[in-house]
Amino acid sequence: MRVLLVSPWDKLRRRYRSLLSALISYPPLTLPTLAALVPEELCAEITVYDEISDRKLPKGPFDIVGITVIAPESARAYELADCYRGLGSFTVLGGYHATFMQEEALMHADAVVAGEGLAAWPALLRDFASGGPVRQVYSDEGMAPARRPVPRRGILTSRAYAPVDTMLVSNWCPNGCSFCSISKMGRRSNRSVDDVIAELRGLRRRHVIFYDPNFFSDRPYVLELMKAMEPLRLRWGATATIGFGFDEELLEAARKAGCHGVLIGFESLDPSAVKSANKGFCDPASYRQAVENIHRHRMTINGTFVLGLDGETEEGLAALPDRVRDIGIDLPIYFILTPTPGNALYHEMKAQGRILTDDWSRYTQADVVFQPQNMAPERLLALYRHAWGRTYSFRNILRRVFHAPGASFYHKAFVLCMNIGFKFLGRDKEQPR
Repeated sequence: MRVLLVSPWDKLRRRYRSLLSALISYPPLTLPTLAALVPEELCAEITVYDEISDRKLPKGPFDIVGITVIAPESARAYELADCYRGLGSFTVLGGYHATFMQEEALMHADAVVAGEGLAAWPALLRDFASGGPVRQVYSDEGMAPARRPVPRRGILTSRAYAPVDTMLVSNWCPNGCSFCSISKMGRRSNRSVDDVIAELRGLRRRHVIFYDPNFFSDRPYVLELMKAMEPLRLRWGATATIGFGFDEELLEAARKAGCHGVLIGFESLDPSAVKSANKGFCDPASYRQAVENIHRHRMTINGTFVLGLDGETEEGLAALPDRVRDIGIDLPIYFILTPTPGNALYHEMKAQGRILTDDWSRYTQADVVFQPQNMAPERLLALYRHAWGRTYSFRNILRRVFHAPGASFYHKAFVLCMNIGFKFLGRDKEQPR
């Protein structure tokens, strides 16, 4: 059996795709994990094609083509599915968009894998190989919980990624942010600490990025894990919530285990806006103190902000870059609020008539696809571009590098490279409509 696994990328999107993309583009786990889930008894020949880094489309022939789909890449995913389907391949679509838009996906594919697919994807492959009937929709629901495999990282051959390894401990987050669909994609589960440590020992590099949506959410578990990580002497980064900055035990344990940076979703500096996103646990008045506490433990902070939340005003967003600078975040990143099928916000705005388009190619988090509460869509887009431009002036970049936590060359170089990466690669260029 010949299997092709594809992660599509719209050619009009320039974000992360250039000669400098290795500054901010980490190796993906989706395709290596799907490859690892292919049952060994099928003796499959597996090819992967990550369009963000690979340039030459595999021609086949392939028995099965599996394509992972997110909203802004769905048009390209469907184009590829139609192409391979026309060549006689059995095509399968999976990922967030296919999970929540199954009828649409089935117009271009023979089957859909909904959710994470840890059990569903191998089940589909076995049904196909046996020559028996293959269902249109496979889901992990109703199947026995499957163990997350060690990804086949070596199957990625491109050098267009940052020189780090990536890991996933748990794909779960207990928070119910209105613009997020993570909690609907899979079951809550943690891998055993022994399994995680064994995988970490097998990595080629000492620099690791954890892709968990909320790495510190299960406090007793992560304390045990970080204690076991101490002898490995890794440099690693992970996601956190603002509460991490006020938990001295977690901060100290993370530092001892080798944590050098965290990504925190600050989302907004407007208290009413964070509440509208169901993130009442975020208090903008506490942000600066949290940043100082994390810096005191010599960790850098990648802080994300979502522009366009209900409650935000033009005046507030215009002042956002200067206020973010004063908080002391090392790497600020801005997104435009983007309700997508599967999250509560999309269905709420759809019912209110506030969704402006279902052209999924515009759902990039760099375009406005809804009617903001307190401003015109064009004004929100202009404020988003203003935030990026002002934040990533060379003066502000140098200021962040100078104030980066820790005195080591590594810390300064890391902050500088990431800031340069996001200055030139972090946002899409304006495209004609």
